[in-house]
Amino acid sequence: CYPLAVALQVGAVVPYRVLRRRPRGRRLASAMPLKTYADYPFDVLVNDQFDRFSAPLERRYTAGEVRDAMTSAGLSDVVVLPNHGWVADGRRSPA
Repeated sequence: CYPLAVALQVGAVVPYRVLRRRPRGRRLASAMPLKTYADYPFDVLVNDQFDRFSAPLERRYTAGEVRDAMTSAGLSDVVVLPNHGWVADGRRSPA
């Protein structure tokens, strides 16, 4: 995972750090992947790559699947937002 983290640091994080400091580069920088890691130590990127690739099984859900699961659980006014995965919120009906 360390070599991958180095490649991501050099290919995405460092260019983002450079571009976000320049007025003409901010627009391009805002669309770059992995910009979250620009404000964290390199070890965080290494650990996240380890977590991403060391999991034996992974199940990803679409926004619709998350919304359906929450609705099936009896929640209403369900909102699903992207945030490095899905963040969902809903209301439980009063009992």
